[in-house]
Amino acid sequence: EGDGEDEGMQEPLEKAEDADVELLDEVIEAAVGAEVEKEDLDPARVTLAELVLFMASHAERNDIDFLQRSLKLAGEQSLEEEWEHEIEIVKAKLQELEAKARWEAALEALQKAVDGGTIDELRAALAEAQEVGGIDPELIAAAKVKLE
Repeated sequence: EGDGEDEGMQEPLEKAEDADVELLDEVIEAAVGAEVEKEDLDPARVTLAELVLFMASHAERNDIDFLQRSLKLAGEQSLEEEWEHEIEIVKAKLQELEAKARWEAALEALQKAVDGGTIDELRAALAEAQEVGGIDPELIAAAKVKLE
């Protein structure tokens, strides 16, 4: 009976991993620009924060900026209690990624300094590498020899 009832039905939301968070954020901001009442937008902001936090905690997201953003949105929408477990997962992932990024930066800086940096660059890179730890002992030794 083609009375058109199904025409108004929407397609199901795509998987969270594929959701366009930037687009959702832009839609909310456009609504703000259109002077939609803050109270009317609050549910959308909460939903965006929940989606981003879900994506950050469940998907294999290895993007420091995205993880930081998920924690910021969660804080702005007061999701700390309701989403405590997911927030802890995101914080742990973020801590691990930041430590890895710091280690990689220290290694790269020390390699560059050993290969032709100034004495000051070599001293700074060596100090950072020693503080970070886990850097190849041969590279550390090469840096120390160059400083002698």
